[in-house]
Amino acid sequence: MTGRRAVTAEDTYPVRAAYGHVYHMTRAMVRGGLDSDLPGGLDTLFHTLSYSRLSVDDFLAACRHHGLDHLLFDIKDGEVDAELESRRARGAPPTDRELPFAVNGEEDRELADAMLDAYERRVADAEAMVRARAAARGGRAPRPPRGAEARALALGKEAMQTREGLRRLIGAIMPHGRAYLPYHLLTCGLGVMEFKGACRRFGLGHLVFDVTIREVLAELDARRARGAPPTDRELPLMMGEDDRAYADAMLDVYGRRAAEAEARAALEVAPAAA
Repeated sequence: MTGRRAVTAEDTYPVRAAYGHVYHMTRAMVRGGLDSDLPGGLDTLFHTLSYSRLSVDDFLAACRHHGLDHLLFDIKDGEVDAELESRRARGAPPTDRELPFAVNGEEDRELADAMLDAYERRVADAEAMVRARAAARGGRAPRPPRGAEARALALGKEAMQTREGLRRLIGAIMPHGRAYLPYHLLTCGLGVMEFKGACRRFGLGHLVFDVTIREVLAELDARRARGAPPTDRELPLMMGEDDRAYADAMLDVYGRRAAEAEARAALEVAPAAA
């Protein structure tokens, strides 16, 4: 994720539509679309864009331009189901929040409130991540990482051809967390099912696990407390050197857990080989 950039109230980004139309989308317009669709998950967002004959690639670029790509996370049905049970258990009353696109009407208010609770929790975590990255940069606005889109496409192509290429792709995406996997795969020109198939083919599914923003924030504090110097490791996808401090915390968390996953995988293979 590229982080937040300074924009003016009139700043727009062109999003192509059918029949040669172009919508010049402001930050508020993009945020409104995300708030309406993302409680239903990224599939709902992509469906809405396709149904409206808007370019998905252009809309994602608009998110990056307006510093909203930290909100391009997915929400799975399991998260909503858990929130639904939690609301019932604590007797949470229905709200009057605006219904997300994915529900039919007020008759689905209970489901809508669970979806919105799950979405708002992820938004809060994502906004905390943005603030932490800004603080780590000393408040400076990030420069867009040069060649980020080209790097993503190159990694995607390599990942479908070699085991090491897939390992590099996983290491570039998964430090962002599982919720951001579909978005980052799309920037690589890949789909989720295609990615899962490659993981099975090359035996690297054990390296695909969640890394939460809260884990990274704790690691960022730990690195700062012990005075850990910046590294020169390959950056996670769509990040630049301006965000090196936060990236190193992401890579520390992911690297530590990946090493544990590799050790467990080796133990599982050893008895079969004996």
